[in-house]
This record gives sequence, C-alpha cells and structure tokens, in this order.
Amino acid sequence: MPKKKKTDAWDVMKDSIKPDVAGVVIQPVVSTKIETKVTTKISSTSIVEPISADDNFEKALQYTLWIEGGYVNNKNDHGGPTNLGVTQETYDSYRRQAGLARQSVKLITQTEAKDVYRKLFFDKAGCDKLQLSLSIAAFDFACNSSPGRAVIFLQRIVGTSADGDFGPNTSKAITDYLTKHSLDSLLGDYLMERFNFFLSIVHGNSSQEQFLRGWLKRMVCLTMYIQSDYILTKEIKAFSLPKEGYVAEATAIMNKLLKR
Repeated sequence: MPKKKKTDAWDVMKDSIKPDVAGVVIQPVVSTKIETKVTTKISSTSIVEPISADDNFEKALQYTLWIEGGYVNNKNDHGGPTNLGVTQETYDSYRRQAGLARQSVKLITQTEAKDVYRKLFFDKAGCDKLQLSLSIAAFDFACNSSPGRAVIFLQRIVGTSADGDFGPNTSKAITDYLTKHSLDSLLGDYLMERFNFFLSIVHGNSSQEQFLRGWLKRMVCLTMYIQSDYILTKEIKAFSLPKEGYVAEATAIMNKLLKR
C-alpha cells in the first residue's frame, strides 16, 4: 500500500468551510441541572494506540483550525477578540514572552498561531503524552476551554488528583486506567463530560445560550473526525444542527456515535 502524503494542517484549513460559531473561553459554572445528557457505558477491553507527538499535533491542529475559523469579535464572548482560535490575551502573552511589541490578534501569522498552539495548549495539556484520539480530544478541549480544564476533566475520569497539571501522576493514572478499560471507553467518557459541561454553562449563564448550538456542533464534528480516521470529510464540513431542537438532536447523534 502506498504511503500517504503528509498534509500540513494549514493547507487543509485553506480549503475548509468556515463554521458558524467560533470557540470561546468558558467561565466556570458552580451548579448544574442538565435535563438532556449523553449517557455513559464502560467497556472492559484494553485498546491502546501508539503515541507520536508531532503526528498527533498536526492531526489535532487540522481539526481545531477548521472549527475555529478566522477573526471573531463577539461582545458576549468571554474570550474577547480571537483569530484562528487564539485570543487577544493569549497572543499578548505569547508576544510579550518573545520580547515582541503588542499588536492586534488580527495580525497573527500562521507560524505564530502554530507555535502558540503547540507550546501553550498542546504540550501544556499533556497532549504530547496521549494516544492520538485522546490527544485530539484533549487539545480541542484545551483550545476551547483552557488547558487546565481539559486536564481536570481527564483526571477526574481516571481517578487522580484533579489539579489541572499534567504530570507523572496523571500519566500513570491514565496508563493504569487503560489496563482495565478500553481507550474507546475513556475517550467516550471524556467527550461525554465535555458535552454535558457545555449544557451546564448555559444553565448557569443564559447569555451564553447563543454559543450553545456552535459548541454542540463542535462536539459532534470532533467525534465524527476522530471516527473518520482524522479526515475532514464532506459530511463533517457540511454538518449543521437545526435551529430548533438542536440539543436533543446533538444528544441523539452523540449517543449513536459513541454507541451509548
């Protein structure tokens, strides 16, 4: 079988369809009452993928760049102005650490954005130490909600201290967890927790409801991307949720994709 040509995430992004809602930085919610949830089921079969940090990053970046789109400045977005999914605050921090003058995130270059994503999100969230499917899920969570929160949700599932710091204890806890449960079940639970977290945000802050349809679309498309061998298929690019009843629709699709 001929070897597949390596595709850079930036090349894929240029020909992609821009999604209707970009990601935002999410604020914590104290209490949650969710009427519709994705359910969970644990498998006992252990399936572990090999880890290749650079390959994982390219595949993760490909999806996140597509779903984030270009420049967005929504006054109700807690993250403020963003471009390629990078917020102005994150861009300021990155340029300050590099000894560069502050400038609008509108001017961020592809090289800068890729460097930001690798250093401040992918590596920080421990994605370089995770199996491919889990790495992609954690990276997109980190970009959308912060590396710390992405790690905390994973730590809770594998039963280790949820401090948001991906260190040796977290790595060992994941390895131990995968001796008893399959990678698919861990991934499914992780995606499920993030899906339900989005629902809880809107319950705690109704002003964020305008973003919910986009968030849930993001989750469905992410799950489809992972299950499509990390290819942005025509079905993924064309996917949309109805304006009415989209929570129930997204929930049903996620349950079907995750075989819950």
